[in-house]
Amino acid sequence: MFIVLRGFGFVLTIAALTPVSPSMIPILISIFSTGWVLGFITPGAPGGIGVFELSVSTLLTQQGFFDNSGLSMGIAISAVAIHRLLSTLAETLGSFFAWVDERWPLKLL
Repeated sequence: MFIVLRGFGFVLTIAALTPVSPSMIPILISIFSTGWVLGFITPGAPGGIGVFELSVSTLLTQQGFFDNSGLSMGIAISAVAIHRLLSTLAETLGSFFAWVDERWPLKLL
């Protein structure tokens, strides 16, 4: 479920840059999942940084993967970079809220 939800976030990132048909959603989630797993299992790459970006941008630009033609390299790299930035910001924001909750717990009446 975690990968599917993050995959939908990735689909929304690509949809912000280029039109995405509904039939492409499962393929894009599969591309995202493949990149995430490759980044996760690669030793020496903290958070899969670099491995995820390379694998996903390569798969997005392959002919036949995205709407019978590959995305341009510029859009693929932009989508991957924006997604990495947004996911890092979301994790930072979640950590901040956890810190605030621990520091000043909500007292129920």
